Amino acid sequence: MLYAIRQLVIEGRRHTQGQKGKPIRIPTLGIRGRLLEHPSTPFHYVAVKAVTSGAWRSQKKLEVVKLRGQQIWECCVYERVRRRLPRAWRGELTGFLDTVFGEQIDQIWLDTDFEFESRQWPGWSFVYQSTGSFEQYSGEGTTFRQSIPIYTGVCSAGIAHD
Repeated sequence: MLYAIRQLVIEGRRHTQGQKGKPIRIPTLGIRGRLLEHPSTPFHYVAVKAVTSGAWRSQKKLEVVKLRGQQIWECCVYERVRRRLPRAWRGELTGFLDTVFGEQIDQIWLDTDFEFESRQWPGWSFVYQSTGSFEQYSGEGTTFRQSIPIYTGVCSAGIAHD
């Protein structure tokens, strides 16, 4: 079952990648963004993504897998960008994060550690480390620009318990 859920998360991410989604607010969780959905029988993948990638303050993202309407897996990511980020680096950060999330869609915010660099973005790197297993894990991803930490995402995920 865990393998099936993990594969559904990856499939849901791929299916919703590039979609605009509907605007949504969840005040109780402090989340504002776009709702992306990928229904597949009997599962249903739902993600609330930030309005823009690389926002210039803290923000949250949420991913959920439902089985027959019941939430069975969830992932919450808290993102923050370094204060006083040079304006010239903002566009680069957004482009680099889009590349990381696009190319590492089957690893990012899951239970797999990895490091990422791209020839397209020299000087930029992303390091992700997690602890635990897919059933219950936490992870942290950090983007560096010439060894200076610029962006951090902290993820808490696993099987949803009643």
